[in-house]
Amino acid sequence: MRNPFLDLPARLGVIAAGFMLGGSQVLVIRHALALAGGDEAVFALAFALWLLCAALGGAWGGGWAARTRDPRRAFGLGLAALALAVPLAQVTLPLAASVTGWIPGSVPGGGGLLAALAAAVLPLGVAGGALFPLGCRLLAAQTARPVAAAYLLESLGAFLAGAAAALIFAPRLGPLTAAAAMAPPGLILALILLRPKAPAAIALAAGALVFAAGLPGAGDVEMALAQRLRPGQEIVQSVETPYGRLEVTRRHGQITVYENGLLLALSDDPAAEEERAWVSLALHPAPREVLWIGGTLGGAVDLALRHPGLQRLDLVELNPALFPLRRWMTSDGAADDPRVRFHTEDGRRFLAGSAEGAYDLIALNLPGPRSARLAKFYTVEGFLLARRALKPGGVLVFPAQAAEDYLGEDLALYLASLEATVRKVFPQVRILPGETALFAAGDETAGIPVQADSLIARLEARGLEPIYWDSWRLRDRLADSRREALDQALAGAPEALINRDAAPVSFYLQQTLWARQVRGGLPAMLKALRGGFGGSAAVVLAMLLVGAIMVRLLAGRVGRRLAVPAAVAAVGLAGMGLEILALTAYQVQFGSGYREVGLLAGLYMAGLALGAAWSERAGWNRPQAFRWVQAGWVAAPAGLLLLSLPWPLEGRLDFFLYLLALGLLGGLHFPLAVRYGSLPGPARAGRLYALDLAGAALGALAVGFLALPLAGLAVTALGLGLLNLAALILLM
Repeated sequence: MRNPFLDLPARLGVIAAGFMLGGSQVLVIRHALALAGGDEAVFALAFALWLLCAALGGAWGGGWAARTRDPRRAFGLGLAALALAVPLAQVTLPLAASVTGWIPGSVPGGGGLLAALAAAVLPLGVAGGALFPLGCRLLAAQTARPVAAAYLLESLGAFLAGAAAALIFAPRLGPLTAAAAMAPPGLILALILLRPKAPAAIALAAGALVFAAGLPGAGDVEMALAQRLRPGQEIVQSVETPYGRLEVTRRHGQITVYENGLLLALSDDPAAEEERAWVSLALHPAPREVLWIGGTLGGAVDLALRHPGLQRLDLVELNPALFPLRRWMTSDGAADDPRVRFHTEDGRRFLAGSAEGAYDLIALNLPGPRSARLAKFYTVEGFLLARRALKPGGVLVFPAQAAEDYLGEDLALYLASLEATVRKVFPQVRILPGETALFAAGDETAGIPVQADSLIARLEARGLEPIYWDSWRLRDRLADSRREALDQALAGAPEALINRDAAPVSFYLQQTLWARQVRGGLPAMLKALRGGFGGSAAVVLAMLLVGAIMVRLLAGRVGRRLAVPAAVAAVGLAGMGLEILALTAYQVQFGSGYREVGLLAGLYMAGLALGAAWSERAGWNRPQAFRWVQAGWVAAPAGLLLLSLPWPLEGRLDFFLYLLALGLLGGLHFPLAVRYGSLPGPARAGRLYALDLAGAALGALAVGFLALPLAGLAVTALGLGLLNLAALILLM
C-alpha cells in the first residue's frame, strides 16, 4: 500500500501554486490600480493580460507535461519559478512604469501601459499557467482523476489567497512586503519536490532564511521605488489601507496628498479651497445643514465654518485613514468644532441612510465618475438619493472636468450626459463654466444664482472675502459669453446618454477623454468602438446561434469536435463576465466593494474547489452530466437578475451564495469537459485550460470595458446566457 504521506508534498505544492497565483494576481492588480488612480480600465486590462499569459503558459505546460519523464522535478522547477516571480513582479511594475514615463494617477498612452503591465505579468502568468497541466501529470500517479484533483487543490489555494488578501495583506502590507511573505512556502515545497531524498528540515531552513532576509527590507525597497516615481518630491508618509495607497509628499514646503496616485489635496491651494467652501455654499441662500462627501483634506473645512449661519457640517470619507492626514494640511480647528461631524462610510450608503430633508446643501467633492466605483454617485439612482436627503429649496453641488474656453466633442458629450442625467431628477440645473464646471441642481424653489453679481452679493453679505475668487475673477468666470459658449457646446453634443447604476456610461465616457491627452492607445480604441458596439454584439450573437444550429444539423462530426472547446471558452468568458457584473452590482448596492473584493473572489474560487471535488466523486454519465452543467451556465445569468428581488436571506449573503454557486458550476464544468468524449491527459487539459483562460481574458475586456457601461447589466447578462446556449446546441 502506498504511503499517503509521500503524496503530501505534491498535493501541498499544487495548493501553494494556487495560493501564489491567486495572491499575486490580487497584488499585481492592486499595485496597478495604485499607480493609475484606481481606474478600473487598468484593472480590466491587467486582468486580461494576466489571463492571456496564463493561457500561453497552460498551452506550453501541457506539452511539457506530456513529454517529461520526471513530473515531480518539472513541477518543482515551475513552482520555484513562480515563487521567485511573485516578489519580482512587484519590483518590475514600478520600475517599468518609471522607464515608460507612467505618471502616478494617470493612464499612459501609446505602448507605455501595456509594456509596464506585460513586464510584471508575463513571468507570473506563464509560470502559473504551466503549473496546472504539470500538476495534473504530477497527481496522475496518485489518483484516477488527476484533472479534477489538480483543479480542486489549485482552487483551494486561490480561495485561501483571497481570504488572506482580504483579511491580512491588503489592509496592512504593501505589495512587495506581502509578496515576500507569500513566496517562501512555495519555495520550500519546490525544494522538497526537487530533492525528495534530502531532509525536509533543509528546505524549511532555506525558506525561513529567505523569509527572514527578504521581509524586513521589503518596506524600504517599496519606499525607494515609490520615490523613484515622484522625482522632485519627498515622500514623508506612505500608508497602505484596504482602499488603496495613501502618500503624503513635500516639495518646497507644499504638502500634497495622493490616493492611488490621484491628487486629493494640496496645502495652500486657495483656488480649490475657496471654490469648495465659499463659492459652492454661496449657491444656496442660507445653508445651515451641509453634507460633504469627500474633499475633507486641506483648509476648505475651516473656511466653510466661517459661514455665519452654518449649524452642522457632516464630513463623509470612505477611507478612515484620510482624517489623520489632515494634520499635514491644516491646524485642524474643525476637529474641536461642535458643528463638524466626521463619518467613515461609503458616501452613497450614507445618503441612503440619511433622513428625508436633512440638508440644505450636499456637495460631492469627488474626482468625478472617472471609475466605476465613483460613477454610482452620478447616476439617476444616486441623484434620487441626494434629492430625498435635501430640504425643499436645497441644492446639490458637484464639480466636473471641463475646459475654460473650448470644449471638444468628447468633453461636451461627457458634460451633456451628466447634465441630462441630473435633469432626470432635478427640475432646476445650473452649470458654472470654468476649467472645472460646477453643477448646481435643485427643485423649482431653489435660489441658485446664475449671475456673478448675485454670487458676489451673497459672499459680501456673509462677510466672506475670497483671496482667489474675488469679484474680478468671478465676473470673468461667469461672463455671459462663457455661459453661452458652454450652453451651445452642450446643445450641439450628440444625443446625451443617461447614466444609471446598471449602465454606468459616464465611466465609459470619461475613459474616452484620455484619447486626446495620451494620443491614442486604449482610450482611442474605446472611442472608436462606442458607436457600433450594441449592433455588432447582437449580430455576432445571432451568427453564433445560427452557426451552431447549422453545424449541429449539417456537420455533426465537426460539431462534436468543436463542442467541448466552444463550451470551455464560452464558460470562461461568461464566468469572468458574471463575476464582474456581480461585483459591480454589489458595489452599487452596498457601497464600495474594495473591503470585501478578496472575500468575494475567494468565494468564487471556493465554489470552483467544491465543484471539482464533486465531479471527482460523482459517478455520473459524463456526456449527459456535462450537458446539464452547460445548461446551468445558460441559466446562470438569470440568477444575477434575481439578486435585485426580495429574498428571505439578508443582503450580502445573497451575493456570497451566488458567487459560490457560480464557482460551483465552473468547478463541475472543467473536469467534465476534459473527460468528455476522449481519454483525459495533461496535454488535453493544458489546451482546454488555455482556452478557458483566453475566454476569461476576453470576458474581462468585453464586459468590463464595453458591455456593462454601454448595454447595461441586464442586457449583458442576457448576452452571456445566449453565448452559452450556442455552445449547448453543439453539445446536443
